[in-house]
Amino acid sequence: PTHRTSARQPPCEDGISLSARRERRQVTPLLIAGIIAAFFGGAGESPYSDERGGPFELKYGQDTPWWSCLSAIFCHTGPGHLWHNVVYLGVWGLWLEQAQGPLRALAVVLGSATVGFAFHGVLEGSGDTPYVCGASGVAYGLLWYQAAALALNWSEMPLRFFRLALLVVMIVADVVVFATRALPSISYATHLFGSVAGIVVGLAVGANLKILRFELALHWFGAAAYTVLLIAEFATKQTYAAAVGCSLLPFLYGWSAIVTRRQSGQTTVPTVGERSRVDV
Repeated sequence: PTHRTSARQPPCEDGISLSARRERRQVTPLLIAGIIAAFFGGAGESPYSDERGGPFELKYGQDTPWWSCLSAIFCHTGPGHLWHNVVYLGVWGLWLEQAQGPLRALAVVLGSATVGFAFHGVLEGSGDTPYVCGASGVAYGLLWYQAAALALNWSEMPLRFFRLALLVVMIVADVVVFATRALPSISYATHLFGSVAGIVVGLAVGANLKILRFELALHWFGAAAYTVLLIAEFATKQTYAAAVGCSLLPFLYGWSAIVTRRQSGQTTVPTVGERSRVDV
């Protein structure tokens, strides 16, 4: 019979047990602490009107420091900007680390930041807002990792219809806000492509209890889609963000290869109805 595994049971198929995950929430607390410390230390406040830019603000162009696509996460323009992102990071980042470990959370942070900031440069960077800063692209990536988790573990996912409905509601809400109350100071490109990066990174490296054939294709699709995003960044001269983002490729393709090997080692390929449920 199908059943839901508990935190005290042995590790699931990807080798990560729920009990172990509960002790390994490291990336999100450190990220939040760094963001708050930067803001109250004075390094995090950088108004968009500052033409000089700064170490914690990302300006797209050939003179942009290579590390600015990461340091821009720690820059926020005011308390509202700061605390809104901190709450989102706390909710979605801590969930991801508890469920699937810090390495996947770190991959989403890196991928969402570099892709989100780069596509701001592509779509909006030549206008009145050449600078972009804040952790909202990362927060969106951590949120939309949920979509990848649903795709890879649909039959095992508790409350899957509720989770899917929640994601649909959030899409509709974002579209309505963009259509009716769009603000020039908000980088919607960063939000959108941070979300896209969270999904494709999640498809590539997400935990999967047992692998169906179509799910194996999803893993490789996620790695390939992320590569396409990097190629687009290089082609549009977002070189530094693309180069930093390339550091994820060994993890994405390496994990996809591991999943492929595990699937080929299964004596039978399970159907959706034959798989046990797991809280991922």
